[in-house]
Amino acid sequence: MPILAKSAPGKDRMTLIASLRAKRGAIILADSQETVKDVDGNEWKYSVLKLEPTKLKGFEFVIAGGGDGDRIDAFIERFKRKLEDSKVKSLSGFRGLFEKEVPKRRWLHFTVAACFNGQFEIWKSVTGTLIPIAVDRATLMGFDAHMFQHVADNLYSKSIPAGQMIAAGLRVLELARNSVTCIDVPYSGVIVSEGGLFALDNKLLAELTQSVTTFGNQTNRVVLACSDTTMRSKDFAQVVNEFKQTAEVLRHDYLQTIAKLEFEKLQQNGIGYGIPMIPANSVTSFTLDSATGKTEFNITEEVEDQAPKP
Repeated sequence: MPILAKSAPGKDRMTLIASLRAKRGAIILADSQETVKDVDGNEWKYSVLKLEPTKLKGFEFVIAGGGDGDRIDAFIERFKRKLEDSKVKSLSGFRGLFEKEVPKRRWLHFTVAACFNGQFEIWKSVTGTLIPIAVDRATLMGFDAHMFQHVADNLYSKSIPAGQMIAAGLRVLELARNSVTCIDVPYSGVIVSEGGLFALDNKLLAELTQSVTTFGNQTNRVVLACSDTTMRSKDFAQVVNEFKQTAEVLRHDYLQTIAKLEFEKLQQNGIGYGIPMIPANSVTSFTLDSATGKTEFNITEEVEDQAPKP
């Protein structure tokens, strides 16, 4: 009987990375699925955390990669050691060191963000060269990214606030997750700013993802009703009113949850998530139910001063 050669086990990161950049910061979001092959060629999937910010020699950086998982992990570890031993003291030097060390293989792709001395930069790399990510459109990298680019383009504009940037990225990832089998939750995310990198924890991303999905489902009915010229005006008004009432209730409950998560984050690190998570000029109060031990949060928005009438 002939001896059959068996391939070595390996990991393939069939991931989707969404990067949305504004003038003063950026958002990076990625899914967390990895495909593993055993020596017999059988495949199974499991989740890994992809976006892990690192602080080293005055730099804060994150490297998100797709392709050969083992090669990516090995490269990131090797790069950290090279950076530790180097005399690099600028973002351009960081970029040069990365380009020197990164494997030049087309099946490896990276999204890289780095902060240093109050400045930041975010790049993409496919063939080893780091190219700055554009401000005027979302950048997708990974498995069949082109399939979802039009959705990202429709959702994103450089003028939208940071909270909506996160929602746009999650909307794209959710569309991908429901379209292909190699994209899956949980998602990981990082906020990039002049002040450094701020990781978005699993609880927050899970709530934001659920919100995007829930409101997306609600708006679908309104979109169909708006396009239906056979619907009577009374029936159309009912659909719009029902959406308004449902959206207000859902958003109120959702805002309380986000306020609680932000409060917990502030208790942990004294900074929060690095961007505002509740409306500007609002006050967060909370009460403790002695019977249940649960804390109820309430957001009160300050009424803006109205200009006197002439």
